[in-house]
Amino acid sequence: MQKVFLLLFLIFSWELVFSQVSERVDHQQEIVIDTIKPTKRPFDVRLPIIKAMRTTALLDSLIKAPEDNVFLLSVAVSFNAVGLVDTVYFSENMRARLKAALKPSERMKASIAKNLSDVKSYKNEVILFPILFTNARHTKMDKNTFEADFKSLWPVLSARDQNRKLTLLEPYHQWVNAHH
Repeated sequence: MQKVFLLLFLIFSWELVFSQVSERVDHQQEIVIDTIKPTKRPFDVRLPIIKAMRTTALLDSLIKAPEDNVFLLSVAVSFNAVGLVDTVYFSENMRARLKAALKPSERMKASIAKNLSDVKSYKNEVILFPILFTNARHTKMDKNTFEADFKSLWPVLSARDQNRKLTLLEPYHQWVNAHH
């Protein structure tokens, strides 16, 4: 009789554990990470984002930056069900020098959203786009600067956007020279 109870207990325990693991896996499937090249879509969404971010202040800051200084950042853009931009995110933990150069304002976010108004290939998803800005004259990257920017790449998404599909875009390397 004890063997029957032990067997029933083990079966019940197994079912309980399996049902909890199964629920956790199903919940995690709501967020999909899909690394793709933007060229597989009809429109390379990276270019309008870069265009909105290439402000004179950012470019001048990079030209005047100490030798081997780089700016590494990411932009996340949330699209609604019809493919319109909901929210534009920058990391809240950017280095002070990068934040001063980029000036991630509401105006810049609006400019990015406007530049993406014709993009309809992303629906109910968030794209994350890493960008490396470097001075074309510099031959090296400062390890400390790169590491500090790397640690602050991930923006904090709203609760709604955390449940959307996440698409990681291929990183973009933007060289900057004195003539912009």
